[in-house]
Amino acid sequence: MSSRAAKKVLEFIFTLFAASSAVFFLSRLAPSDPVEILLGENATFVDREALRKELKLDLTLTAQYASFLAGLLELDFGESLVTKRKVSTEILEALPHTLALGFSALLLSILAGLFSGAASAYFEGRPPDRVFGLASSVMMVSPSFLTGPVFLLFFAVSLPIFPVSGDGTALSFVLPALVLSIPASAYLGRVLRVSICEEKRKAYVLLAREKGAGDSRAFAAHMVPNALIPFVQVAGLEFGALLTGAIITEKVFRIPGLGSLLARSVFSRDYTLITALIIVFSFIYLLGNLLADLLSPLVDPRLRDA
Repeated sequence: MSSRAAKKVLEFIFTLFAASSAVFFLSRLAPSDPVEILLGENATFVDREALRKELKLDLTLTAQYASFLAGLLELDFGESLVTKRKVSTEILEALPHTLALGFSALLLSILAGLFSGAASAYFEGRPPDRVFGLASSVMMVSPSFLTGPVFLLFFAVSLPIFPVSGDGTALSFVLPALVLSIPASAYLGRVLRVSICEEKRKAYVLLAREKGAGDSRAFAAHMVPNALIPFVQVAGLEFGALLTGAIITEKVFRIPGLGSLLARSVFSRDYTLITALIIVFSFIYLLGNLLADLLSPLVDPRLRDA
């Protein structure tokens, strides 16, 4: 492992630790009493103390933090306050659905971003560039709570091509992945367009053209490969954003993923599950950043020996 990769891994571990600790202390600094919220004002003293002990709120803050870190290292987040099941079990049951949705949306985003960004940069300043620019502007501000029901109504109800809700089949992920990928693909396309347009004006491209390389060859062989460096980095960031931003999409399409689980835990005031899910979402987002940093040397050889 290179020194650069080792540094990025250490940064990942430290940031995850800091984020998890922030979640713990912020939950303890909240002015409201979780026991009173869960049981209500009419609960007996015995019931209050039993729940306080179950949540380990009877311990000192230092002891609570030590117990929290020990459970985190063992991936033991305790039991759900509502279902009384292991939180880790509920997360592991929902995780595959969110990963399938996230990877599908990322793949669509990358393919659409590569096509739109490259085409827009190739026709820079001409009508196709303006069309792609207008389309990306609309797509970037298209929220999933709006596009989701529209796609669902048209492609699942009016034209029953796809299932109305997530039934676990591959076909049931097409519509939600498409909806989730719309803003991301527009953003990736813009990143690639800007990067390619910057490469166009560099000296090595002008030298290649002077040596007889045509526009198409210079574009495909020189400009696009070098422009992929920021594209890969942003795609890694988008991976984490897609997974953590799938809450609304999962609710619209009834996919039993982490987003639906988080929404359910918020409505039921399941603080144990909420805390664990926030940490899991932080881990996913940071992991996307780490993968982007580790994959960058594959498209930029200058980083391999760093």
